[in-house]
Amino acid sequence: MGSQAAVESMRKIGKIEDNSKAERFGDYLTSKGVENQIDPADGEVWVYRDEQLEQAKEFLANFLADPEGREFREGQR
Repeated sequence: MGSQAAVESMRKIGKIEDNSKAERFGDYLTSKGVENQIDPADGEVWVYRDEQLEQAKEFLANFLADPEGREFREGQR
């Protein structure tokens, strides 16, 4: 039941078609303290906390503009 509540509170902020890029972006969000989940089936990007939505959307826009940017490669684990 607790996991259902977590799912209901998540917000989708976008989608990254390439799985490796989606995973890299998820790692980047985590490195910035943004709790997230990347759906491996379709690359949807989900954020857990409403107060992090705007920041996460900005990060996503920057990532989509330059997914190979240094700041995103440094977020890889």
